[in-house]
Amino acid sequence: MLVRQKKFMFIRVIMLICLLLGNVVLAAEPPLKENACCACHKDYSKIMPKKHPEVGSVKACLSCHTPDPADHEPTNFSTEIHKVHKAGKNELKCAVCHSF
Repeated sequence: MLVRQKKFMFIRVIMLICLLLGNVVLAAEPPLKENACCACHKDYSKIMPKKHPEVGSVKACLSCHTPDPADHEPTNFSTEIHKVHKAGKNELKCAVCHSF
């Protein structure tokens, strides 16, 4: 009986670990710091495509470029932002923009 209880407890612990790791892997990216972009970009109009509506803050960006939480896939916006900031001589660490 004791061996059976230990096996059952071991299985429960393994299931809990899998559940926790699954949540970490499927979780959304870390939240942005307040005014993360304006630390480097004083005028957003200089970096936006010409046909893009005027933007006053990063929160305005996220009002249109919000990922679908059920999708678990990055948006084009997220992909492009990370590509630009994680490549070449301008490579930034995640903590510059995100709070952990």
